[in-house]
Amino acid sequence: MIRLSRSIALAAPADQVWQELLGFGDLALWHPAVDTCRAAGGQHVSVGATRHVTTRDGLSMDEELAAASVRDHRLEILTRTAPFPVSLMWQALTVFGVSTTGGAVLRWEMRADGPPDWAGRMRDWFGDGYIPAGLNGLAGHLAATNNTPINN
Repeated sequence: MIRLSRSIALAAPADQVWQELLGFGDLALWHPAVDTCRAAGGQHVSVGATRHVTTRDGLSMDEELAAASVRDHRLEILTRTAPFPVSLMWQALTVFGVSTTGGAVLRWEMRADGPPDWAGRMRDWFGDGYIPAGLNGLAGHLAATNNTPINN
């Protein structure tokens, strides 16, 4: 099993970060590696909603919102079809408020089951590329929206 976790400190308040994440079909607005993101049933959706994501390098994924906790500011996403030979791919995005700064920390986790010979490629693509690009893209999007510095 492949396990990854990356985090970023954000100047925006946790509630604002959470609202951005609830825009399940809005991924392409802030993730620089995503070319298109089409959510079935609209942009703001509930558990069971699906989206089709196409990356700028031509890969595509079909994802389902498996869980959402308003109290915990946490989304869990299952990848139904992936550009990698995986039997299961799960992602979780969790927003934590930071009381000392008024900002937030966003943690993005990914777990996947797949052939051992693909583990390195998946760690490179997700852990060193896709996830950090998304975290930094969201930080930039929020900073532009709020006219604030990118990170605390």
